[in-house]
Amino acid sequence: MPRLLVVEDNKGVRDFLSGFLQQHGFASTCVSTLSEGRKELAAGGYELIVADASLPDGSGIDLVAEASSRGLKGLLFSGHDQSMRLLEQQNIPYLRKPFDLDEFLEAVQQLATTGAVAKGGAALRQ
Repeated sequence: MPRLLVVEDNKGVRDFLSGFLQQHGFASTCVSTLSEGRKELAAGGYELIVADASLPDGSGIDLVAEASSRGLKGLLFSGHDQSMRLLEQQNIPYLRKPFDLDEFLEAVQQLATTGAVAKGGAALRQ
């Protein structure tokens, strides 16, 4: 399975997603800030990135755009209406927090296998 980079500032969410992904056969590295995410991207070895749109030191949207320029596929999540409007304008796949774990897993699996996320349930947007 592809290796994922998870960028989420909330430790509880980050730890939960790491365990959840591992249970479903994904290897992941988790970091909490934009700068840590950039360091991990520079180190390489990832096929997918999953990030919170709003990070303490910047935008997860920018990080996913940087990852995309390196050929990685990305999925964002946010609970902020302003971030979600921006994601919709840029046609970036995202999940609204709190998101359904089945939809999250389906989106990650679709990115891993097809490189895209089909429009799905109420929480997933592209």
